[in-house]
Amino acid sequence: MNTHLTSLSPTCALALLCPALLGFQQVPPSRAFEAATVKALVTGRDRPVPGFACRGLEGTLPAGVTREIPQGRCTGGSNLRFLTAYAYSVDPRNVSSRLDWVTAVGMGFQIEAKAENTDSVTNAELREMLRTLLSEQFKLQVHRETRDVQGYNLVIAKGGLKIHAAAADVRDESFGKVDPGIGIMTLSGRSSFVELLQMISGVVRAPVIDKTALTGRYDYRFTRPLNMTATSTASSFFTTIQEDLGLRLEPVSHVPQEVLIIDSAAKPSGGGSQEAREPKRSDVAEGFRSLRHLNVETLAGRLSLQRDIDRHAL
Repeated sequence: MNTHLTSLSPTCALALLCPALLGFQQVPPSRAFEAATVKALVTGRDRPVPGFACRGLEGTLPAGVTREIPQGRCTGGSNLRFLTAYAYSVDPRNVSSRLDWVTAVGMGFQIEAKAENTDSVTNAELREMLRTLLSEQFKLQVHRETRDVQGYNLVIAKGGLKIHAAAADVRDESFGKVDPGIGIMTLSGRSSFVELLQMISGVVRAPVIDKTALTGRYDYRFTRPLNMTATSTASSFFTTIQEDLGLRLEPVSHVPQEVLIIDSAAKPSGGGSQEAREPKRSDVAEGFRSLRHLNVETLAGRLSLQRDIDRHAL
């Protein structure tokens, strides 16, 4: 019965029985959701709950999410590129894949997931659970690389800072109001300066390095063009953040940027609710049209998809 164990040296046997005694550490099991469903969405037939997000013990939601998400859950629909970006806490623009369906607007997935300890689970733990889910359901494998790209330094404008420190007893929140008639979006609320920096980076679609030395939480309000492809609209945004926020963007030629590379992934298979298919041209077109009417998409998701909307304006 124990022939393999008894044939080992005492040291090896001890390492198997009590690895901690010899300095060996067992890899802790990955956190996983108590319950989770993944459904491939067919554009034109299924209407997803927009704006994928998780809500942990911290109680706050990503900028732009106005729908209520119960604590201890991850819900919403998006493509695998955004889901991966959310799970690994990176900008969706910095997720790269050679698989077309990973980034296709017409290939979305609805996820409904619940942690066991809904009252105490943190946002970081929920992201770890999401990584486990993506690994199991999509066979997702990724690695990180650092590349030099063009970006910006963010400094305080000559006229001085125009945002004010937020009250300590008021929770973070963010709102986005779209006015398609004049082609702008107004963003307002309060958040940490790091989150505000991420918003600005998302609008200009490039890494932004903080040179302000600002910390803490701030109230803010500024507008951004819906279409940043034209030089004139990009220039107007640079002017806007100086006038509304008292901040200035300075171009930088080489900025180290971490990129998440999707090495491999597979569409979920098995049950009918998880059946996936390649998007047709009509699906993609319908997806672009529907995205124009979503004002509750997470800010990160909306900004990452805006580039595709701009390029394929219908």
